[in-house]
Amino acid sequence: MILRPYQEKAITDVRSAFASGLKSVCLTAPCGAGKTVMFSRVAALAMARNVRVGILVHRDSLLTQASSKLREFGVQHGIISPGHGNYGDNINVCSVQTLVRRLDRYNFDLLIADEGHHATSPTYEKIFARYPNAKILGVTATPERTDGRGLDSVYQKLVLGPSIADLIRDGYLVEPITYGPIHKLDLSGVGSKMGDYDQRQLAAHMDTPCITADAITHYSQICPGVPAVVFCVNIKHAEDV
Repeated sequence: MILRPYQEKAITDVRSAFASGLKSVCLTAPCGAGKTVMFSRVAALAMARNVRVGILVHRDSLLTQASSKLREFGVQHGIISPGHGNYGDNINVCSVQTLVRRLDRYNFDLLIADEGHHATSPTYEKIFARYPNAKILGVTATPERTDGRGLDSVYQKLVLGPSIADLIRDGYLVEPITYGPIHKLDLSGVGSKMGDYDQRQLAAHMDTPCITADAITHYSQICPGVPAVVFCVNIKHAEDV
């Protein structure tokens, strides 16, 4: 498993946090930084010390991704999810929906929460409560929740990985080309809720024929026919666009 320098540093920072006596740590790094690689390496290092590791995922796609990366690095592991019966290794990739119904069957010394911002949800809290002596590592690109709940009820320390700017500078991410709108937006009158724009007020400013037509015109001129993603404020805005 050959890691990039910033991945090595992040893993070292995580291990140092645990070595200092902390029980729970959240590692944040942007999309494209290789978070699955990093927590796979942490799991492999733990397995070498006979530590029982549970990697918690909340979607089938994440389960497959984590399992594939572990196989790529030659890390033996089991899968706790319907249709899989190969539990028994020191490392197991666990569907949280399955594990929470089978808590009496397994024991873990380290729990790694992929998409770690979900860790304050009732399902995760129930799993953590079952293993009170286990260390917890959360891994996420977005160490915040849309419902405004803090993560400090689970994590004692936030370990910062590289920024997007760092990854672009060092050639790990492609530098984006950005095009701005012709018409300047004045959002000074839009209020905020939980640290973000008020959705209803923002939609009133953004959901206009002028802005939508401007975006379509730019798309047609710059990359016509190329698959695109449009981010909208709410459902009505998306329908109108």
